[in-house]
Formats: sequence, C-alpha cells, structure tokens
Amino acid sequence: SSSGLVQLGAMARSANSIELFNDVHRWLTFQADELEAIRERHQWLNARRKEAIGNLVQRHVKDVAERKRTVNDVSLEMEQHAVRKFDLLEDDIAASHQHRRPAGEATAHEEYVRKQRQINALCDDVDILHNSLHEVAATMMDFSETHCAAVSDAADHESFQEEQAFGMDSSRAASKLEKALAKQ
Repeated sequence: SSSGLVQLGAMARSANSIELFNDVHRWLTFQADELEAIRERHQWLNARRKEAIGNLVQRHVKDVAERKRTVNDVSLEMEQHAVRKFDLLEDDIAASHQHRRPAGEATAHEEYVRKQRQINALCDDVDILHNSLHEVAATMMDFSETHCAAVSDAADHESFQEEQAFGMDSSRAASKLEKALAKQ
C-alpha cells in the first residue's frame, strides 16, 4: 500500500511536471515570437534609417556642390569687377597723362595724389571684399562642421587655396596698376 502511494505520488508529480513543461514551453514560444517580431521591426526601422541617411548624404553632396559653384561664381564676378575697375582707372590715368596741361608741377602732383588716393581706396575695397569672402568661407566651415556629418579636408584645403588665389590676384592687379603709374 505504501508502494501504491509512492506510485500515485510519482504519477501526480509527473502530471504536474508535464503541465509545468507545457507552461514553460508555451512561455518560451511566446518569448521567441516576441523576439522575432522585435527583430523584424528593428530591421525595418534600420532599413528606413539607412535610406534616410542615404538621402541626406545625397542632398548634402548636392548642397556642397551648389555652394561651391555659387562661391566660385561670386568670386569670379568680384574678381572681374575689380579687374574692370583697375582697367578703367589705368585708362583714366593714361588719358590724363596724354591730356596733361603744362600748368606746373603742383597740378601734376595734385593729380598724382588724387589718383593714388583712388588706387588706395580701390585696394581697400578689394581688401574688404577679400575679408568678407574669407568670413563667408569661415562661416560656411563652421556651419559644415556643426551641422553636417563629414567635411572633407581636401575641400577645406581647396577653399583655402581659392581664397589665397583671389587675394594674390587682387594684389597682382594693384601692383600692376602702381607700376603703370610709376612708368608715367
């Protein structure tokens, strides 16, 4: 009889064990399904984010190219404008020397001083323009470093070289004009 009770207790435990096993199995299956759903959602969100990042990178590349083109166009226009002003001033100087009246040295000296002041004012304007363009470039660099994912060092170096080239062109034009004055 005691062995019957032991067998009956073992059967009850095994029935509870099977029920416990089924409960654990159901819970594990539910957890696996939830993990799979979370994984699929993560993959979907990850794909969306990658697509959005790709679109932003493309837009950034287009914006950078457009801004470079705009800055280059403005720089070219300003350089051409400065060269035209220097040419006009040089023509004015040449014309005044051809039509110089023989009134004396004081008038020629006054004319020279006036033209030198014009040249100095024009050089100051070109320097102001150069500094303004330099500030625009610095602001664009700050904006790019602050708001954009990556700024290439080559682009920074290229813009610096363009600024330097513009500065050298204006100083060359000024020295050319001063040489023309010195000859006459």
